[in-house]
Amino acid sequence: MGPARLGVIEDACVIAWLRADTWITSSSVHDGLLWEIAMDRDMASRMLKAVAALEAGIGELDALVSQLDDEKERAEYVQAPGNVIAVISESFVRRIARQYPELDPDR
Repeated sequence: MGPARLGVIEDACVIAWLRADTWITSSSVHDGLLWEIAMDRDMASRMLKAVAALEAGIGELDALVSQLDDEKERAEYVQAPGNVIAVISESFVRRIARQYPELDPDR
């Protein structure tokens, strides 16, 4: 990688770091260059609506798991819905709520 291309990547990293307080960002490397991907408020709102629908389905799954008669079988399944909710909460909800506190569903 030549010095010019390295400078572009360093500049992109600085730009992404500076915008971290104002945007939800992730990055992608394409052709050796770092591209910044930012989420706007409308997309954040739509994602939270999708998360709410997903959580409702997981709640239904959790209710079904709790109805399993075999205690051992139920114990094998019982943690999975909670684990999925935890990942969704940290990866989507908390991340979006830090950027857009007014969208925080726990508010």
